[in-house]
Amino acid sequence: MEIRYQFFANEKLLIQKFIGVISIERYMAYNRSIMQSAALNSINKILNDFRDLVFDDNLDDFNERLDSIVEYRRKVSENILKNFDIEILFWVDKPLPTTIAVLFSSNFSESNCKFCTLTEDVIDMLKLPKQFSNLESIISNLENTFK
Repeated sequence: MEIRYQFFANEKLLIQKFIGVISIERYMAYNRSIMQSAALNSINKILNDFRDLVFDDNLDDFNERLDSIVEYRRKVSENILKNFDIEILFWVDKPLPTTIAVLFSSNFSESNCKFCTLTEDVIDMLKLPKQFSNLESIISNLENTFK
């Protein structure tokens, strides 16, 4: 799984793009890394682009990994993000990434965590300024890749 990301200080926004076969180990390593970033303290909006997230065909393995990811995310929410007022949006376009987004959002208050499928909805829901009207291009050119 590849994770691309960028902080946008003026908008207090973090955009994260998840690409490829989902990996709990990689997700957890990335999360630990990003949580240590000083820039996170100034963020109040997070866009998680799950549109290119892939799941393999082994459903038993998928269910175990899904349980692990949800449990890890719950702990992050309770222990790390509980003192932050962060609006989180999941951008999805397929059933399984939507399921992941729904399960992640169950750990947050409904007003702070949502998911959507359309570019226009992303822009509206996060109240992004005009310079984000070409959001696809911005996401295609995110500055950082987690290695």
